[in-house]
Amino acid sequence: MTYSVRGRTKVKENVCDFSGEVRIKKIYHVFERDADSPDYYKIIADYSLKEDSTQNGKVNYKTKVIIDWTTLYRGNDYVLDCSKGQCRCD
Repeated sequence: MTYSVRGRTKVKENVCDFSGEVRIKKIYHVFERDADSPDYYKIIADYSLKEDSTQNGKVNYKTKVIIDWTTLYRGNDYVLDCSKGQCRCD
């Protein structure tokens, strides 16, 4: 699964536009919890981002990312929640 992404980075006062892609390599369903607790997942992805070459301070990023996340059930919808998980780049 590959997603095209666009956005902006900000380092101190320098803001740059970027575009790129995130390629999902694997999603692991680590464990399923009971009805009162969310399921726990791990996602492994590669990403490549390129900042606009016409802007100051441009940087290109290409790395692997590992994200721990859970699902929460709110109303009739499942919501992905990374706030209690971790995200690290290798």
